Amino acid sequence: TLTVYAPLQRTDWTNGAPRLALGAHRGGATSPEIGFDSVIETVVEPGDALVCNGLLPQLAPPNRSDEVRFALTLRYRDLAVPLARHAA
Repeated sequence: TLTVYAPLQRTDWTNGAPRLALGAHRGGATSPEIGFDSVIETVVEPGDALVCNGLLPQLAPPNRSDEVRFALTLRYRDLAVPLARHAA
């Protein structure tokens, strides 16, 4: 999976810029103990693109500003590749 986040205005912690959980890819998708080295908040300017693969946990928190947040989010997944399954 590939995700591209492209804001149409500056995004930061006040209006819900993506947060990234670094180091989570080391355990693999089926690891019973997925720990994060750190969670970082991003600042993304118009014209920038934040590109992440499917192994990097990410989230866009709520917009806590008084303005509407405009951004394009594109996701690609090769349908020929089976989805990872978590161990039960």
